[in-house]
Amino acid sequence: MDTIHIPTKAKNKEDARKFLAFVAKPEIQQLVNDVLLQIPTNSKAKPADDEFLNIGVEMLADASGTAQFYDRDTDPAMAKEGMKGFQEFMVKPERVDQILKRLEKVRQRTFKN
Repeated sequence: MDTIHIPTKAKNKEDARKFLAFVAKPEIQQLVNDVLLQIPTNSKAKPADDEFLNIGVEMLADASGTAQFYDRDTDPAMAKEGMKGFQEFMVKPERVDQILKRLEKVRQRTFKN
């Protein structure tokens, strides 16, 4: 699933908002994503009939929440340690408590209130 955003320093935000409103329409999402074979961001748009897209749509519908681009969306120090933690967990899931304790220390250091 890809999304489109307006950059903070965009010069023509009024037209950018009009464009986003157009692209977000269910019928436009359906056209675009039929070609791209992606899950539409508008839940009223029907995704292409594809085995993997159908699984993805079902997973999203059942999810209690979503997150993406962890390494880009957080502080670089937290991202670095978090990615290490994800990798370690994938190989040694039995270390989950140690990993979480280490990440909590990094979180407290990085995001001081």
